[in-house]
Amino acid sequence: VSSVRRKNLPTELENCDQLLQKFPRPGESSASERSKTLVSDPSLAFPHSSVELQSETYEHTKDLLISRMCPGVQLGRYVADLDLRKPQDQEQLEAVAMKIGELLAEFHLRYTDPMTGEPTYHTDFHPSNVLYDAKTETLSIIDLEGMGSLGITDDVEKFERLLWGMAGERYASAFHLRYTALAPKVAASRSSTKSTATGMSISSEDLYPADASVVTRLRRGNSFKTLSSLAVGHSGFHPQQSLVTLAWLVSPFEKLTEPTLWPVRKKAWMLYQKGQKECWYLQHVAASVEGVHLQRCEEFVRKFPEVLNDENLAFPHSVIPLQMGIQSCGRVFVANCPCNTTLEQYFADCRESKKDQHLKKLLFKVHLAFGTYGVCHSFPENALTVTF
Repeated sequence: VSSVRRKNLPTELENCDQLLQKFPRPGESSASERSKTLVSDPSLAFPHSSVELQSETYEHTKDLLISRMCPGVQLGRYVADLDLRKPQDQEQLEAVAMKIGELLAEFHLRYTDPMTGEPTYHTDFHPSNVLYDAKTETLSIIDLEGMGSLGITDDVEKFERLLWGMAGERYASAFHLRYTALAPKVAASRSSTKSTATGMSISSEDLYPADASVVTRLRRGNSFKTLSSLAVGHSGFHPQQSLVTLAWLVSPFEKLTEPTLWPVRKKAWMLYQKGQKECWYLQHVAASVEGVHLQRCEEFVRKFPEVLNDENLAFPHSVIPLQMGIQSCGRVFVANCPCNTTLEQYFADCRESKKDQHLKKLLFKVHLAFGTYGVCHSFPENALTVTF
């Protein structure tokens, strides 16, 4: 992690030190407080040591935080290996979801602020930050260096939303019900609003109406989903460097088969895999304008609900939050796309083969597609999903 403060906020190492002072190690506090220790908690991989990293000029630039070893794999990986068409796997995941609800409730109740009595939140609680070992049925929470920072309090909502998108309502409900049963005061105090990674209060409802069916894959017509966060370096978001992770996030239940990424325009790419007909249109939206984009999507869907089922439109149905350290640095909007080339490129190929009549028919289909919603769209380089 970086050793440099940003916007006068504590570094991850400084935040860990502050947390250890708030929740001391065994033997450094009264007996009543010894149960509230971070480094000795078997369910947490809290950093216990650090190594100062220096540049070639001996400048202290980064810190290497070291935590104890935890068994298991990331929950997202565990879910991907299940076959949720089988009743046995369904029951297994439901039981795990309930245990995670219990784990988070105990975490919030155990680590309450000694001054305010309020729970200390993880601030980035999602399936990639929970490890599960099926053999021992052990659960562990990782990525705790941002714990309690920035006033983010959406641990429950974020995990529930992501688990719903990853596996379905049944498992998200199991998690939520178990959490509220064990931590009713915490849940009740936060039922009216939810906090995003930027601290913005939003409605407790999903952006788009939720589909109650079990989700086995991101498809048109399902609810607008927030997927697991993607960590990026200080140089910003470079999709080619995260190609495999992006392919898994947008299609977690499909086997990875040589994912390929090519740019459509500035901050927009097509992602497809060998042997698969369907592609994905990815667009990077900066943190400063992501709220506006989300609002526009919501307004458009309310006006034209059928847009989510229109096979001619690559309308965004999911977002991937981007995290730079503990800061949000935008989102990647995700849309299904049945075509793998732009009209601009296709036009060039047709002109070379002199298919003028074919082009006229194609342009007429594009005109009809846009006319359906009575809106204008930049053309032709963004007309991606006209089928022919």
